[in-house]
Amino acid sequence: MRLVLLLFLSISTGSFAQDQVAEKTVQNFLVQFNAAKYDQIYSTLSADYQKKLSKENMVKYLDYIHGMVRGFRSATFKTQKGKEFMYFFTCKDKEIDADFQCVINSDGKFEYLTFKRIGGKGDPPPVGKMKQ
Repeated sequence: MRLVLLLFLSISTGSFAQDQVAEKTVQNFLVQFNAAKYDQIYSTLSADYQKKLSKENMVKYLDYIHGMVRGFRSATFKTQKGKEFMYFFTCKDKEIDADFQCVINSDGKFEYLTFKRIGGKGDPPPVGKMKQ
């Protein structure tokens, strides 16, 4: 019985440590994103992810998102499935929010990141408005 309890505690502690790493990584991302420090964000990508995604494309993507929302006030944890994390981002000065999905390794590096949805109660972001 003790062995089972110790095994459970060690697994729980390891999972909790990963959550803390993910939380710190996402909160750092939020600060860097708001300050448009895309080079710093690119440096938080794992080496494998950097091989798949050029710095130029990452900067274009993040700048495009930043142009839509102008920055986020907070990032709230939603769910975790393995190493995949979902966060809910709330905008600073608009009634817009976003779902942010990422995979973070144990070193706190992004293996993948994307915005799954951007929307909310307020006016849609400028690129989402229909031409009249």
